[in-house]
Amino acid sequence: MSSLPKAPYLRILFEADDQGILDTDKLVNSLSLSRSTIKRYLKELERQGFLEKIDVNKYKLTENGLKLKQSLSRALETEEAAPYIITDPASGQPLPLAVKNHEQLFVVIKYGLADSKILDEHIKRKYLSKWLRDVIGDEYLASLIDEGRIDSSEKLQEYLEEIVRFKKLYRKA
Repeated sequence: MSSLPKAPYLRILFEADDQGILDTDKLVNSLSLSRSTIKRYLKELERQGFLEKIDVNKYKLTENGLKLKQSLSRALETEEAAPYIITDPASGQPLPLAVKNHEQLFVVIKYGLADSKILDEHIKRKYLSKWLRDVIGDEYLASLIDEGRIDSSEKLQEYLEEIVRFKKLYRKA
């Protein structure tokens, strides 16, 4: 099971109403996608454990789906939070950079602005998950790190790439 669906699938989750209900007909209208595409996305989200089917045209977000939707909301709201200072765990010395949101963390990892071994240690020691949970408000990503489902900077980069794509898609819509 993937830790995060692809960005277009995330748009579906974000369309759930306040009770976490998704209606196929409403999704077809609001997202301007074909019924078959919507159904395929819904089935994949159900397979990944983010939705459960209620009836032919209705789905409900699961607990993980609700957590992910909340995390996506936080990602859209969080432009700059209290910075995460990356330190070398061996020496305790801070690196000359800090991250304030998902996009900045993605850039640090993707472009190697911090050594992957240092970032992997921050993941392993759960420093990063604490910041994500307490400062950014991203409970879902923090739980993936805490559970060991994201255990390396490489896996974190894959996750963050979809968050960045989602934000671009959402802002275009």
